[in-house]
Amino acid sequence: MILVFDIWTPTPCGDTICPTVTYDFENGQITTAGADTFVEFDIYAMQNEPSLKYAGGDVIFTYSNSVFGTNIVDSGGITVTGAGITEDTNAYSLSLTDTLFQSNIVPSNASEVFLSIRPRNSDSLVAVADTLQKLVHVKMKRKHTGDTEVMFDQFYMENESEYYTYDYLQYSQVNTGGPLRTSTNPT
Repeated sequence: MILVFDIWTPTPCGDTICPTVTYDFENGQITTAGADTFVEFDIYAMQNEPSLKYAGGDVIFTYSNSVFGTNIVDSGGITVTGAGITEDTNAYSLSLTDTLFQSNIVPSNASEVFLSIRPRNSDSLVAVADTLQKLVHVKMKRKHTGDTEVMFDQFYMENESEYYTYDYLQYSQVNTGGPLRTSTNPT
């Protein structure tokens, strides 16, 4: 008896393309208001299946303690506002927390912010295109001068974003862009 085995790779999405979402930082700049200095940027998102509605997710990013201090959410040093995809407050809610348990990618002199984007009403959710669209605007108050770097924690973001068809389903993969770097000079 001879057994012949073909190599079989399971496809979790059946015959269709597995939906993925990609997050990226855009439009980074340093701004001032009176004596305060801020780093402002946008987080953008896109998906490979533009007909699917974005149902939210957990966006986690790392920042330098030497520039922003620790616990930036609890100290009131960060604001996030809905923009583009999440602009409709009837469709999405946004909340921020300082993370308690950081992944191994976070340097000892850095902290993380946990941005939770949740659906309010499935009828109002937005279909995300296969090109980058603005998701939220972020403004972080700087406590000290210095070049800044903000980066995604892709490890903890994996399996934490959802799309909506007739049910809430996880994206098969979460991708992130590179870090956002800004110089010390305000614009």
